[in-house]
Amino acid sequence: PCSMMLFFTIKLCLSSLGLVLLLSIKRYYIQTFHLIFQRVRPSLNRMLHNIVLFIQHILPLIARRGVASAFRYLRALLSSSLARLTLYTEVTLRRMLTTMQETMQPRRGGGSASTFLQEVAEHKSRLLKDPAEKRAIFEEYH
Repeated sequence: PCSMMLFFTIKLCLSSLGLVLLLSIKRYYIQTFHLIFQRVRPSLNRMLHNIVLFIQHILPLIARRGVASAFRYLRALLSSSLARLTLYTEVTLRRMLTTMQETMQPRRGGGSASTFLQEVAEHKSRLLKDPAEKRAIFEEYH
């Protein structure tokens, strides 16, 4: 707050000094009818005209093109970000699916099944050979 107050105080003093200078020059001109910087005025006029032309016409054109360019850049950035997000989501879902498939499949041992399990498998295959109405075991559960 203190530095801001100092900034505005200095700005007020400089503005007041500039105003006093302009009024002094005007008073000198009225009293003597002598133009100050008479030789410099035409070139100064051209320079100020070019500055005004730049501010009124060229700066808005640059701003419009800059906004359009920024909009195209942001649109491309959004598009590529969405594509990356989609790819990341796909990779993550594939990993999850692979993990689920690996955990859902039974492990296959290298050895043979016990006699009890072999008897159970034979009994199940006999039951599945019966007609669908008489079955005691249903296909959707095996």
